[in-house]
Amino acid sequence: MLTVTSRTEGVPLVMANLLTSTTGEEPRIYARELDGCVGVSTDGNDFVFSTKPGSVYEYSDILTDALACTVQSSRRFFVLCTIIKVADEIIFKSEKPVTLEFSTDFLKYYHCMEGKVSIRRSSKPESIIVNGEKTSDFVYDSERKAVILTLPAGEGTVNF
Repeated sequence: MLTVTSRTEGVPLVMANLLTSTTGEEPRIYARELDGCVGVSTDGNDFVFSTKPGSVYEYSDILTDALACTVQSSRRFFVLCTIIKVADEIIFKSEKPVTLEFSTDFLKYYHCMEGKVSIRRSSKPESIIVNGEKTSDFVYDSERKAVILTLPAGEGTVNF
């Protein structure tokens, strides 16, 4: 049994177990504390954990309020976030915290309650499929280059 005691001075305690499987030698793990987050790198994969839940922090070229995130070559995973900015462009914005995994044309999400989201798209998509059903209930904001739609509560997918 592991017991942890910490004085947090009224700030939520964030803990994470980073599991990896390797053969041969031990994995190389590097960690660094930044303003509002801790970044961990192992074998070229970056993982970031908020040290001030609910606050926005910056890691590399990403600005977010996610409790945790990882970015790999073609996929990104964010836990309980309301904003994701990459290179000064808003990629995702939500009224309520959302957990999501996304790539170029696919988004998998968990939303605790129905809510409006904004997802960056360079052009208006021909169609959007939410949870397997084509929807026309979205707006494309050409100025912000974003699709705005309401996602239902629970787990789901969005395909462009």
